Amino acid sequence: MGKRIRRWCTIHHFFHRDCADCLDKDYADLERQLAEAQEEIERLRTALNQDGHVLEFREDGWAIEHPVECRAGRLLDCRFNFLCEEMGGPPTEGLGRYKATISDDGNLLLARILKEEGKR
Repeated sequence: MGKRIRRWCTIHHFFHRDCADCLDKDYADLERQLAEAQEEIERLRTALNQDGHVLEFREDGWAIEHPVECRAGRLLDCRFNFLCEEMGGPPTEGLGRYKATISDDGNLLLARILKEEGKR
């Protein structure tokens, strides 16, 4: 059995074990903190303008721009790496940059990113 910790009840002002009112307050605080963290992640993703993987196929090979979530983990274990290696070359549309997603059945889906005017 786990050790139960007695703590000061901020609502009832005495020591106790697992006061339901305090546990509800703690849970509400955790939910609020989680919501704030999720908002911050979304804000950072928007600020970085990254929403998924971008693949670039060049004459000398290919490269992946991983989103923030992927960079925080293990890049070499990213499924997109394995799927690109399995392709064996650029898609039929040719060299260039592609927005990449994985379909429900595990296939790599690519949408070509057209160069914006004024950019190289």
